[in-house]
Amino acid sequence: MNAIRQEDKSAGGTGGTPETAETPDAFAARCGLAGEERRIFDAVVRGSGNKDIAYDEKLSLSAVKRRIHVLYRKLGVASRFELMAKVRGTSQDPIKAD
Repeated sequence: MNAIRQEDKSAGGTGGTPETAETPDAFAARCGLAGEERRIFDAVVRGSGNKDIAYDEKLSLSAVKRRIHVLYRKLGVASRFELMAKVRGTSQDPIKAD
């Protein structure tokens, strides 16, 4: 666990506690997200589904999936869960936490 937190700190993370986590706005700015990429990030963080994002952005569902995949790759995550954990500054899986 400490190795993960140390890795997060060295990569510019917040150290892993929700009290010290940066806001989604600050996280997006630090990662250089802008324009459509930022809007899609915001929608994912709000919990919007792909269909809703497609409707709001006037894109096809497959285009949204591609853009989210590119966003995940840019941010070093593989899922919405990992994205939210990274935004919150945590890397602990709540299912495995006791």
